[in-house]
Amino acid sequence: MNPRILAFVVLILALSVAPVSGLGEHDVLLKRAFNAVAMAEDAGGDVASLLVDINMALEFIRAGGVENIAEAERILEAVILEAGKARDAGVRHGNIAAAKAILVVSVLVALSALTWRYGSRVFWKAWLVTKRGWVVEN
Repeated sequence: MNPRILAFVVLILALSVAPVSGLGEHDVLLKRAFNAVAMAEDAGGDVASLLVDINMALEFIRAGGVENIAEAERILEAVILEAGKARDAGVRHGNIAAAKAILVVSVLVALSALTWRYGSRVFWKAWLVTKRGWVVEN
């Protein structure tokens, strides 16, 4: 094998593996928390408090120290759990909204069919009731 090609392949592999090996536990948790919050938001969940918690965890990470990193990891694990609940609530809310829309459309179709079938009869009966006492004069 050509030494230049081999050196190029080794260089590419070294550059692609280096960032992954430098990730700490809090970096992995941070990415998982961001992904969980993004999925919850896509599902329609309320993620405002989760974003506040992620920002608080980022402040702990920036501060450094073993206790701060441990606290940040605890917060991020809680965010991941709460994001699942927020996603489920968003999906449930979306399903309820879809059911309401289907119900409204069904009622409108039923009322349209009733109006088409019985509308003229009801209209003329009402007209006769309101005009019953009228006399036509020549």
